[in-house]
Amino acid sequence: MSLSDPDDDKNCNGDVEMEKSVKKTGDTINPAEARVIAKEAFTYGFPLVGNYLVLYNYFVNPKSPEFKAPWNQIRNIPPLEPDLQHTTGLHL
Repeated sequence: MSLSDPDDDKNCNGDVEMEKSVKKTGDTINPAEARVIAKEAFTYGFPLVGNYLVLYNYFVNPKSPEFKAPWNQIRNIPPLEPDLQHTTGLHL
């Protein structure tokens, strides 16, 4: 599936299926209602996806510079060097 070409039929399969579903049920939605639904979905889903991204980088992806340790394993991470504490605003 390519996201670069909006006219590509492969990108529109979900839209076609949605249209068929709407035609069967007779439900219609106007652009304002769709906008409200999209905003609510973004407001609900963004923190979940962001949290998953952090968890993935910390515990799953060993190639990530933020990787800490695999799940259910303890790793001791030393505190920042004293000169770095001043530049980051962290006071340990």
